[in-house]
Amino acid sequence: MLFQTGIAISKESEVDIFVAAVTWFNKDNPPFVTRGMTYPYIKENLLSVIIVTNSELHETVNAACHRTIERLLIRRCLKPGNQIPVELLVKPYLAKEHFMLTSKRTKTHWLLNAASKTLDAWLRGER
Repeated sequence: MLFQTGIAISKESEVDIFVAAVTWFNKDNPPFVTRGMTYPYIKENLLSVIIVTNSELHETVNAACHRTIERLLIRRCLKPGNQIPVELLVKPYLAKEHFMLTSKRTKTHWLLNAASKTLDAWLRGER
């Protein structure tokens, strides 16, 4: 896998599910500080930052995956082809769910923290 995407899920309303997806290379130590990240810092430094809203969990996460792949193609990080070198990082409660990208269960990862900070900021109205 060349890239990893961390996701965060929020059910702020009874109707909609909000998903934030942030993507970076499959490296343990990125070349920037990952502690105390803010939403503008995340948008500036990560390869892809996506927010998606829908009423169904699988549709929302898969839409975030599609948009992440599109963003990586547009930025020329990916070449069109059959194999998608993006791994989805999910929290343990989502481990048994099946999404369009191969998922890896993890309790903590800096991309999951970045996705949570992104989603929290977006829900507060930061754009």
